[in-house]
Amino acid sequence: AHFLTDTYTIKEGDSVALIMDRSAWMVIGMLGVMKTGATYVPVDPYYPEDRIRFMLEHSNVALVICEQAFRHFIQDEIPCLLSDTIETVTKKYQATSPEPVDPEGIAYMIYTSGSTGMPKGTQIQHRALLNVSLDQIRQFSITQKDKILAFASISFDVSILDVFQALLSGAQLTLVSQDTILNPGDFVSSIKKEGITVTSLTPSYLSMLDR
Repeated sequence: AHFLTDTYTIKEGDSVALIMDRSAWMVIGMLGVMKTGATYVPVDPYYPEDRIRFMLEHSNVALVICEQAFRHFIQDEIPCLLSDTIETVTKKYQATSPEPVDPEGIAYMIYTSGSTGMPKGTQIQHRALLNVSLDQIRQFSITQKDKILAFASISFDVSILDVFQALLSGAQLTLVSQDTILNPGDFVSSIKKEGITVTSLTPSYLSMLDR
């Protein structure tokens, strides 16, 4: 967060896009942006290129944090921080928040599918994210003994809840690659190997696992 503020002057009211596969750096990026008070915009790197470019333009991002493999989506005039450089460039910074974050501020903006037209951005407050996450932890009796698997794309609300259910409860968060998800056999093996106790799957994907 301190690096983003000092280097890119990221602040409350700014939007920062994340174009990343499921990884620890994805979670680090989410938290870093939120701690500055800015809004993060999750972008699924497997979306069509024209949709990604629309989301970046529509959200008027001040910065994009992405993996090298997805750098080509970003126009030259938009600043870009590559995820594989984060550890090196942030070493001298403290892990504290630059300043308290406003609970009424916008934590993230997520886009609709655009099935009835152009995708629309929906803004979610920090307060709302916290309330929903804590309620889900209570409803499902999640504890630090649980192991949560993040299945959904970064661009879906469910993926964000997976992350914060784990962080707020002390549970283990497990992230699997897109390749693993595309292979149901590998996915099942990963669940068994990691001892996953909590995950959210779509009915269509769940039916594939029953075959």
